[in-house]
Amino acid sequence: MIDVMARGTPLREALRHIALLVERLAPPALCTILLLDPDGRRLRHGASPSLPEQYSQAVDPLEIGPSVGSCGTAAFRKTPVIVSDIATDPLWELPRDFVLSFGLRACWSMPIMDDAGVVLGTIAMYYREPRLPTGRDFGLLEPAARLVRLALAQHRQEQELRESEARFRLATEATGVGAYDINLATGTHVWSDRFKSILGLPHSTEMSRERLSAAIHPDERQRFAAAFDRWIDPTSHEQHAEEFRILRADDGAERSILLKGRVLLDPRGAPYRAIGTCSDITELRAAERQQRQAEQQLHHAQKLEGLGRLAGGIAHDLNNTLVPVLALAKTGKNRISPDDPMHRTFALIHQAAERARDLVTQVVAFSRHEEIEREAVNLSSLVRASMALLRASIPTTIRIEERIASEPVIWANQGQLDQVITNLVTNAADAIGSAIGTITIEVSLVSAERWHGTTAARLSVIDTGSGMDGATLQRLFEPFFTTKPVGQGTGLGLSVVHGIVLGHGGTIEATSQIGHGSRFDILLPLYDIAKPAPVPLVAAGAT
Repeated sequence: MIDVMARGTPLREALRHIALLVERLAPPALCTILLLDPDGRRLRHGASPSLPEQYSQAVDPLEIGPSVGSCGTAAFRKTPVIVSDIATDPLWELPRDFVLSFGLRACWSMPIMDDAGVVLGTIAMYYREPRLPTGRDFGLLEPAARLVRLALAQHRQEQELRESEARFRLATEATGVGAYDINLATGTHVWSDRFKSILGLPHSTEMSRERLSAAIHPDERQRFAAAFDRWIDPTSHEQHAEEFRILRADDGAERSILLKGRVLLDPRGAPYRAIGTCSDITELRAAERQQRQAEQQLHHAQKLEGLGRLAGGIAHDLNNTLVPVLALAKTGKNRISPDDPMHRTFALIHQAAERARDLVTQVVAFSRHEEIEREAVNLSSLVRASMALLRASIPTTIRIEERIASEPVIWANQGQLDQVITNLVTNAADAIGSAIGTITIEVSLVSAERWHGTTAARLSVIDTGSGMDGATLQRLFEPFFTTKPVGQGTGLGLSVVHGIVLGHGGTIEATSQIGHGSRFDILLPLYDIAKPAPVPLVAAGAT
């Protein structure tokens, strides 16, 4: 019988199985189950598999009262009522002739009540001859009544579940927010269609905690598992709110969601439900990044005038210093035989000095806000050329890795981008210092789905150095800000990088953690032969 109810059998069918079970265990009993209306005044047909259908229909509904047969009286008095002979018992005076016409002579009825003493219905045994109950026969009604209570409780839970789902559908259709509802006592749960849509799942999907976890980005699943345990902890009554990245099931797109919820208490103060919502906040976060980018650009513009004056003066002094270096390197290269190893040394010195002079020229132009010449540049080729020179200045304890996933062409000034690469790689080497470490330079294309239809080139410089705290990250691109000791840095390197990237219509973002290195991601618009001057990327391009 329990198996029947566990399969989700409809209430009427479950009651019929209970009545047939009583009849099999106590023949020749004819079992009937009646259910009390919510108003507590009328009994309605529940199950009577062996009674004549005409009789069952005639007593539906049955008004309860102090003298209304066995069942109506048992429900009214809240006590068992035993009638051994319907033909003589005063409780059956009014319907006597009608009942006797169906050959029914005895009826024993027991009220079905919940734990609070509220009557839910009755369960009765009819006989076709006068009969007094034996202890065994009448004793069957008590466990049968418990089965009816169980069936009614399951029916109520299923009904509440359906009503909860309906409320969720209404709420999510109106607000666009997904919702979930978990019954902590039974483990039953409801997930709205909108919740599934946010995850890219069909509405027919059977949701669970495990299915939600599978949608969370792999890098954040461990954090999600710990958070979810806190959210459904019966001892926690605080509202939670936490953001996660997901990978949509239908198209694999990465999105950002905000999960909110809390545990609800019943009137006795015991936890019984965990409810919450899910919102797609991808566009909201993109808009916030756009605002931050606009604020950064304004702040940078305000600093440029003072920075320009200082940069111009520094560039002038550097240019004077480079003149004799270039002359000496050129003389040494020309006077030494190409077969002599020193010839290559002087050639490298001359090449580096020329590159430095070009960078100085770019700094001067940058400080004067002059228009910089641009051309179609293969970003990967530029990275390879820059790193070929930089490798000689990087300590041998630091491994350099180049990961070139594509060959993006951008509209840029080679000299300025070479300066960007130089500054970032040099900073990465300083962060590693004398320790053993790795600097990784990556070039790739960012998917059009993530960047709202715009494919961008991404240049990343990643190091395994000492890392930075949040306060340092917030000021990283400010002119003259440095964490180096006095006299060992001007604080201009990253500010110049920031200005060059913004001047190319791109974005730059740094992420770091103390003891776990740093990562700089630069996004630049691709070159389009039909549009030589690309439209700048919006701030949503920050990774």
